[in-house]
Amino acid sequence: MSALHIVESHTRYWTQEKYPQFEESPASGQVYAVGAEAALPHMADEAVARNLIFVEWFKLHLRPTTLRSEQEISARVPPLPSGKTVIDVFADFLRYLYACARRYIVETHANGENLWSSLGSRIEFILSHPNGWEGNQQTKMRRAAVQGGLVPDDSTGHARIHFVTEGEASMNYCLNSGLAANSVKEGSCVMIVDAGGGTVDLSTYKFTKMVPLTIEEVVAPDYKLRNSVYRADIKAMLEYFDKSTKPLFKARNDACYIKFGSLGCSDSTVQIRRGQMLLSG
Repeated sequence: MSALHIVESHTRYWTQEKYPQFEESPASGQVYAVGAEAALPHMADEAVARNLIFVEWFKLHLRPTTLRSEQEISARVPPLPSGKTVIDVFADFLRYLYACARRYIVETHANGENLWSSLGSRIEFILSHPNGWEGNQQTKMRRAAVQGGLVPDDSTGHARIHFVTEGEASMNYCLNSGLAANSVKEGSCVMIVDAGGGTVDLSTYKFTKMVPLTIEEVVAPDYKLRNSVYRADIKAMLEYFDKSTKPLFKARNDACYIKFGSLGCSDSTVQIRRGQMLLSG
């Protein structure tokens, strides 16, 4: 039995016109470009010419409404396209990822069509979601997977959809790739910083036992800008962090900077000076 890990690249797309991957999409709100293709430089001009609608951070419409930061998140999350629910949008995105994975397997493996035919109906899908999401969010994601054509809408199909928190997935990746090799010892702790475009999750884990390997989450994250006057600049900070700060990070002894405003922006309580926020490596 095979497992297909659904991994997000860019949770965004342009929708209205017809896109070749979506022959079964309805006439209204059809997908035009998804993922990295939606971030290509020419898409901004094409969107104006074709009257396209840009959709991003749609996953956050699935979020629990009981979060302490709900009011702030709600103010920043862009609305969904008219006539489409978050499940519709999520289904479009999963359908695109599934089609790309299928095409890659078929085109790069010897006898790829037969390989896919033999495994396609037995694939186990593992979907990741932000820390703190539970049954309600998983139910909606499962419905989107069914609507996106990943599995049939029956008990057997539903059983092929599995979930893992993004913190746990990142932790497993670090362990399997050897990135946390020096920290894997009883009593030590590691922090996982998942700095994505729509959500930023911080998870701190402790190795409580080595045989069998047992790990537990020990510290709940806090939010640096909760009481700062620059909370409204978080989106600009995230964009700069994603494009400039994160790719240049090399060592924990190096200071990192996030540029977001004018030279007059300063808040010493959160290490903001002259329009830059300082982060320790």
